[in-house]
Amino acid sequence: MARLVKGFALLGKLKGRLNTFIHTNGFIYTIYISITTVLLGTVGVYFIEFKARNTRFSECLWWSFATTTTVGYGGIDPETVAGRIITRILMLVGIGFTGMLTGTIATYFLKTKKFADDDILKEMVIDISDLGADKIKQILEYTEFIRNKN
Repeated sequence: MARLVKGFALLGKLKGRLNTFIHTNGFIYTIYISITTVLLGTVGVYFIEFKARNTRFSECLWWSFATTTTVGYGGIDPETVAGRIITRILMLVGIGFTGMLTGTIATYFLKTKKFADDDILKEMVIDISDLGADKIKQILEYTEFIRNKN
């Protein structure tokens, strides 16, 4: 039972961190735009290009996703001008998504580090008003030693 409770607590913490991550830099909007572009690209390319070739819709969805991730796997090349325009749009959205993902990861970790540093500073504040002069001198010498060590 204790493991189950710990598992739910871990899932709750993970959900909170994921929620914070996807809202960093407005990344959630990038996700929405990318998904919408992939779905619209799939529908457009299916009706413009691949329906005449007897290609299944699921294969077009796979092609659209692979094109957006810039992998290019799928073995289907558009032949019409409209199909090639859709392909270019999908590639640009994929490159933009990758850039936003990288920037969001960096920003998320930088913010997390800043908050951690702030917490450490709060813990380091101590009241030395009731200490004698010799104890304060020892603390200052130790602090100087730690500074020079790093």
